[in-house]
Amino acid sequence: MKLSHFLFFILAGSLLWTLFMKPRVLEKKEAKSTAELVFKNFLILEIEQEGIKKNIIGQEGRKFADRYEIDKIKYFKKNGDFEELTAKRGVYKNDIVRVFGDVVYKKGKDFIFKSQRAKYDTKKEIVSTDTKFTLITKSAVVNGRDLIYYRKRGKILAKKIDAKIFENGKI
Repeated sequence: MKLSHFLFFILAGSLLWTLFMKPRVLEKKEAKSTAELVFKNFLILEIEQEGIKKNIIGQEGRKFADRYEIDKIKYFKKNGDFEELTAKRGVYKNDIVRVFGDVVYKKGKDFIFKSQRAKYDTKKEIVSTDTKFTLITKSAVVNGRDLIYYRKRGKILAKKIDAKIFENGKI
């Protein structure tokens, strides 16, 4: 057999193989994102002409392309009233802070909100949770579910609430 015949059969076989055999379909897997940077004793400061606008600190922070993930997060801001948001873990992305595990939000001395998960939109100044919560003010203790707190307006919406209202410091 000549070499040209052999190469012709190989070429023809390869051509027939590609025409009649279906290619194998592989599942697409989305790659897990990897942290670009990891910081110990993490700190973000937003500074404006009036001074420091807001701070985010944490035990460890990881910077990804689109977000920051922070362990033992503490977000605080002094804009009129002092406000503070703490949790075991948080994600900061597009001016929204999502926190998980032992969440505590404080505004001034007389407003404390506790939950296991919360979201704080820092632009719209809305704090919300879709889990059980406890809200403590100087005049009431409220337990419930699905809280939305409009910070600018001072308006609170919640579902399934059980409230204890105090009059002059007494139940």
